[in-house]
Amino acid sequence: MVKCLNEPNMLVMPGDCLLNHQNDIIASSGTYLKNGSIYSSVAGYLRITEQQESHFDDKDDSKTTEEGANDSLNTSQNQIVKRIVKVIRPGDRQVPFLEPGSIVTCRVIRITSSFAKCSICCIEDHILKQPYVGIIRLDDIHDGVSAQQQRLRQVNCCFHPGDIVLARVIAAGDNHQFLLTTAAQELGVVVAVNDWNEPMIPLNSIEVLCQRTFTKESRKVANIDLIA
Repeated sequence: MVKCLNEPNMLVMPGDCLLNHQNDIIASSGTYLKNGSIYSSVAGYLRITEQQESHFDDKDDSKTTEEGANDSLNTSQNQIVKRIVKVIRPGDRQVPFLEPGSIVTCRVIRITSSFAKCSICCIEDHILKQPYVGIIRLDDIHDGVSAQQQRLRQVNCCFHPGDIVLARVIAAGDNHQFLLTTAAQELGVVVAVNDWNEPMIPLNSIEVLCQRTFTKESRKVANIDLIA
């Protein structure tokens, strides 16, 4: 019997650490073992299945010919559960990949005067097994604004730690870091939170409102109605 143990649309990238290797885990296609851990060797969908195998143990190895006729009395059947880890690349559709042009969903984890640091958790509607670091620079927040005017704006007026942001990948950096942009009307904050982690609703393209305190805060709000 084979049983799937994980979400079917969990996306992994090459080099992602999937889990630690154990005696009951089998690294299958699309994976490799390194330093006691199982890693993905391709971009695809993680699949962890549980499979039960029957194992027969002899109770007495010194059986006579007459005793051999009664094997069922001298053997016991044990059920061994194995977990099989593989990465599947579907043949009928392209696997989303973190590359320039990819639309990603990320959470803002830190802001500075020059950029917002994010944790990328999804590509399109596919959940990533391992989050990646995304950087939204001040110059890449707004569209149609000159660099000089852009620098007059503040990152903390556009994003807040905990916000969920829709962004586009513009370049890949080192150490699994990616440069992101929200310089389009359909990109920006899709879920805003305040200092108390309370959700805020969008009022327009630059403001959100807390429904409990009725306070307003500035954000670079995404116009999700423009998303095809």
